[in-house]
Amino acid sequence: MLVIIRAAAVVATALGTALAIAACGGSSRPAPGYLAVNGAHVDFIQWKPTSGSNVRGTLRVESASGTVPREKMSANSYPFTGAIHGNSVTLTFSGPGTRARIRGRLQGGALTIQLPQAKGAIPEGSLTLSDTTDYNAATAGLNRGIQHANSFAQKARGQAYKRQRHASPEKSARIDLATLQQDASLASSGNLGSDLSSFASDIQRADSDLATEEQDASGSNSYCRLIDTVTGNEKSVRGDFRSVQGDAQALRPDLASVGRDIAVVEGDMRTLSDKRLPAPSGADPAAAIATARANIGLAIAQANGYIDQMNADYAQAYSFAYGQAHGSCSGHGPGSQASPIAHIG
Repeated sequence: MLVIIRAAAVVATALGTALAIAACGGSSRPAPGYLAVNGAHVDFIQWKPTSGSNVRGTLRVESASGTVPREKMSANSYPFTGAIHGNSVTLTFSGPGTRARIRGRLQGGALTIQLPQAKGAIPEGSLTLSDTTDYNAATAGLNRGIQHANSFAQKARGQAYKRQRHASPEKSARIDLATLQQDASLASSGNLGSDLSSFASDIQRADSDLATEEQDASGSNSYCRLIDTVTGNEKSVRGDFRSVQGDAQALRPDLASVGRDIAVVEGDMRTLSDKRLPAPSGADPAAAIATARANIGLAIAQANGYIDQMNADYAQAYSFAYGQAHGSCSGHGPGSQASPIAHIG
C-alpha cells in the first residue's frame, strides 16, 4: 500500500498508508477520487479547479488512535494547492505543521505518485480511482474494526478479572472452557457465527446490487446516461466489496482468539492433572477443543467461499461498467479496478 508523507521540519514523515485524489469530471455521480486503504488508515483527497491548470483541495485522514479498549477513530484534514499539466500532478501541502510536495502522474484511471523521504529515497505508489461512496464505506469499515478491537480487549479484561476472582484451578478451568465454547461457536450468537452472518448479509446485498446493474446495463446509452447509471451501480457493488473486506478484517482476530482460548484450556487441563484434580463436572474439555479446531477450519472455508463470491461479483460489476465506457463516454467509466480480497489463511 501507499504511504503518504507528512512533515513539520522535513518534507516527509509517514502520515498513513492510504491516499485518495479526486479526478476532474462533470458527472452527477459521487465526487471521484483515488482511494487506498489499509487496516489502520483511510485517506481521501479531493480537489477542484481554481484557474487554468491550478487546483485546490483537502486531504482527509481517518486513522486509529489510542490503545484498546479505548481506541478511537481520529479525523484530520490537510489543505493543499496543486497543478495538473497533462498527466502530471503536483500537490503542495503547507498548512500548520505540514509541509510537503508530492508529484505524480495520471494514467489509465490510476494515479502513481512519488513520495520524497527524508533520506532522499523516492518510492512510488499506485492508487485506484474511487469516490466518496468508497471513502464512506472504507471509513465505516475502519470504525467497525476499531469497535471490534475495543470489544475484544474489554472482553479479555473481563475474563482476566473473572479468573482473578475465581482463583481456584477448577473455577478458572470452567470459565475458560465456557469462553472457548462461546468464541468458537458457529451459531449466530457465537463470535465466529456472528462474523459469518456479516459475510452472508454483505454477499446478499452485493448479489442484489449486481442484478440491478445487469438489468440497467441493457438500456439505452444516449448522452452517456446509461454508463453513468451503470457506473453508479458498480460503485454500490464496490461498497459491498469494501464491506466484505471489513468482514475479513473482523474475522481474523476472532480466529486468533479461539486459538488462544484453546491454549488456555489446554493449560488449565495440565494444571488440574498436575494437582490431581478432576475436570469440571459435566464438561468434556477434549471434545470442546476438538470442536473449536474444527470450527476454525469451517469458518475459514466458509469465509473464503464468501470472499471468492464477492471477488467474482465485483469483477463482473466492473466489467459491465468498463464495457460501457467507450467513445465519447470513455471519461464516465469506473476507473481502475480494485485488487481482489485475499483469502484468510
